[in-house]
Amino acid sequence: MDLRFGGNIESAKENNTGCVLCLDSCATGIVSDAAWPTGTTQNDVAKFYGDKDVLPEDGTQVTVVFRLAK
Repeated sequence: MDLRFGGNIESAKENNTGCVLCLDSCATGIVSDAAWPTGTTQNDVAKFYGDKDVLPEDGTQVTVVFRLAK
């Protein structure tokens, strides 16, 4: 992954997506993965899955924390 802060807060507000992190390059995601081209997930180029052994139950409120690398 090559996660980058895109500064796309205005686009995210305008499109009302609720997205914070996109798993491919995205013009609306606040943070997106520059390692994958735009449309990767929508066009089924790649699929990403969480590890069901560590993910919380559906509907569980979670907090996601982003920290800058040192």
